[in-house]
Amino acid sequence: MTLRKLLIAGSVLLSAFLIITLYFPIKYVTHKIYLGITLENSQKTADRLFASIYQVMRKGWTREEMLLFLGKMDSGAGQERIQVYRGPQVAAEYGAIEQPAIVGRVASAFVGGRSASETLGGSLYSVYPITMESECLACHHEALGEVLGVIEIKQNISAETARFNRLMLLIIIPIAVFPIIGAIFLALFLHRRIASSISRFHQGVRNLSSVSDLSLLETSVSDFPIEEFNVLNRETHILIEKLQKIAMDKDAFEFEIRLLEKLLITSEVVKDWKEHVKSLLLEINRIMEVPFIFAMFYNDERVYELEVFWEKSPAIATKRYLEEMIGECIHKEYPEMQRYSLDHHEASTTDTLMVLDQKAISLHTKKIFLDSPKIGGIVGMGLMTGKTMNEAKLLVVEGILTTMLNVIGSVKAIYRYTQKVEFYSTRDPQTGLFNLRFFRDLLEQEINRSERDDDRFSLLLLDLDNFKNINDNFGHTFGDCFLVQLAALIKETGRSGDIIARFGGDEFILLLPASEHAQAYSIGQRIAAAIADLRLEAPSGASVGITASMGLVTYPDHGQSLADLILMSEKMVERAKLQGKNTVVYPLEDDLLELYKEKSEKTLFLKKALDENNIIPYFQPVYNFHKGAVEHYEVLMRIKTTEGRIIPAQEFIEVAEEMGIISRMDILLMEKVFEKVRAENFTGKLFFNVSPRDLVYSEFMTSVIRLVNAYQISPERVVFEITEREAIRNLALVEKFVLDLKMKGFRFALDDFGSGFSSYFYLKKFTVDYIKIDGEFVRGMDSNEIDCAVVESVMVLARRIGVQVIAEFVETEPVFQMLAEMGIDCAQGYYLGRPSPDLSPPLPPGRKTAKP
Repeated sequence: MTLRKLLIAGSVLLSAFLIITLYFPIKYVTHKIYLGITLENSQKTADRLFASIYQVMRKGWTREEMLLFLGKMDSGAGQERIQVYRGPQVAAEYGAIEQPAIVGRVASAFVGGRSASETLGGSLYSVYPITMESECLACHHEALGEVLGVIEIKQNISAETARFNRLMLLIIIPIAVFPIIGAIFLALFLHRRIASSISRFHQGVRNLSSVSDLSLLETSVSDFPIEEFNVLNRETHILIEKLQKIAMDKDAFEFEIRLLEKLLITSEVVKDWKEHVKSLLLEINRIMEVPFIFAMFYNDERVYELEVFWEKSPAIATKRYLEEMIGECIHKEYPEMQRYSLDHHEASTTDTLMVLDQKAISLHTKKIFLDSPKIGGIVGMGLMTGKTMNEAKLLVVEGILTTMLNVIGSVKAIYRYTQKVEFYSTRDPQTGLFNLRFFRDLLEQEINRSERDDDRFSLLLLDLDNFKNINDNFGHTFGDCFLVQLAALIKETGRSGDIIARFGGDEFILLLPASEHAQAYSIGQRIAAAIADLRLEAPSGASVGITASMGLVTYPDHGQSLADLILMSEKMVERAKLQGKNTVVYPLEDDLLELYKEKSEKTLFLKKALDENNIIPYFQPVYNFHKGAVEHYEVLMRIKTTEGRIIPAQEFIEVAEEMGIISRMDILLMEKVFEKVRAENFTGKLFFNVSPRDLVYSEFMTSVIRLVNAYQISPERVVFEITEREAIRNLALVEKFVLDLKMKGFRFALDDFGSGFSSYFYLKKFTVDYIKIDGEFVRGMDSNEIDCAVVESVMVLARRIGVQVIAEFVETEPVFQMLAEMGIDCAQGYYLGRPSPDLSPPLPPGRKTAKP
């Protein structure tokens, strides 16, 4: 039922109820009045009749005359009837007459001597007693005041009553129409007023599309004609105000969910973080008007960089105003800052932003400070002041600013760490020269280039003479300073295109591209002379100098592979030492024959080891910090000679790869490992190093699957380690190799992470399960802040991408404790256990009787 029908029906029913309710009291009162008038008239008539009869009786009429007189007075039409009752005294004196029984009101009149009236059955009965008067003594002898008789007059008033009722209906019905019509008009009026207000409220509700639209509802004005409706309206307004404070738009809620996704810092975000912020700005403008976002961060060198991101192309005046406003904000937060770089970026270049000023924009900011690395900054966003900002929207603003701090701060931190990791992955942290691992990669590239171009190059290996004496006599600090000075001297003395690396503690190696033997020898002599002339003052005031022994080799005259060239250069350094030091020595023909002889002997040795099945596995424990126990093992290849000597892999691995038998050796090693694992019921994971030859050996993958099925080893327990160096050389093969075996359930680890300049690229390219941090960074963590920062940065990165971290070369208690406090997942190294043919786990750290 609609409100209109309900109001009309209610008004009509209420009017009818009121009319009916009032009709009977009015009728009763009116009837009483009318009846009173009728009784009064009847009473007067009865009085006149009584007076007439009384006069007749005074005249002494006989009974016959009296009855005749009464008969004439009786109308006979039923309107009035007269009955005279003779009392007992008169009946005793003159005899009884025929009359009705004396009862009821007549008897009361005889006894009481009072007249009375009574309405009964539509008739009015009036009784009048006839008392003894002095005039009556002529005929009667009773005492004065005695009741001689009673006259009863009966009057029919039913017709008058019916006429009265008809009259009342004729009066009430016309009068009743007016209240009903009035009630209907009142109901229509109320409906119109109420419907109008409800319609406006309804239209406002229909137009709601966000929490901010709640303020557009017209509920604050009380214009209902009924006060109770106004009370309800005001309560609704209060409810809406509360909803505005606690409610959140659907778009804002969905944006908050999308915002969480922005917290994932991927390699793409680190690389293109500015594009990431642009996309974030466009998404923000779906729920609120944010014309710009800015971010200013400083790095370790306190260099400030301010980036402003615009939703649309801003006008020049707007840019200037914003630069002033942000400048004031920044100087307020960083009063010591004098200058900073400023770059503008536009998320959308197709539209133009309206001109903004101080009245149109409100600035919201948030700060962040990091101790390690030293990064601090401020992010902010401009909001249009003309838009309503409820508490929910302000929370969204806080969420946006927090997300931006997390994203940009994390990107900056990772970028700083990445810069350090990338730099020190290729550089020696002490001298700033290239490290040996990176130098090997460059040397291989130079071999390939020279072979392709039919060109020559030379290597110059330099070993300082008696450098140990400097450390012993003047301290390691002075010794380190001496090495730094020597590195700078060698770099300055050599050619601009030469590549210099630190080969060892007091050894340096130079790659001299496009240089013949004679030219390289001349360069070596010049460097040796410069070193001999170098003098440094020790803390004691003594002047300290040193000389160097050098070994010179030329490609391809003295070797055609990296291993051959380095091996021959080391032999030449040994000969230079024997010849009195401070000299440059190059290979002679006998030296080349001796090298080829050694290589031939190694080739025969490896063939025999493979044929006689002399390849044996060694296991180095991998300690799990979370479980406090050794959980996994890295498998290392060893060869046992007939004399019982154990030959480590580094002495034969390169020759085995050149011979093309390394894949067969790896398969044989895996078979022996699986046999031992099954026999000893070991359930942990096994880490195997993958040779680049395994990637191209078509039978390798088939053999691996055959072995795990034969020995019932779960593929997820087998982890293949891929070094970054091999990944660079065979990117497409490694990618296919990883994908194929990952599909079958095998696990992968990226070994020597941080040793090359593309470590982070390979995390993106390959889906690995473990990162093994290069031991060169782990070993010196307790004494080198840079090494510690690199390890920590790798751990932070691994946490974000869900990869476990293994630290290699853990050799001391302090390093072990630092890794535990840092939260590294696993570790391996001599402190935790040396490689052993046994598979039983060693005692946990802290329970060892002696350090390994």
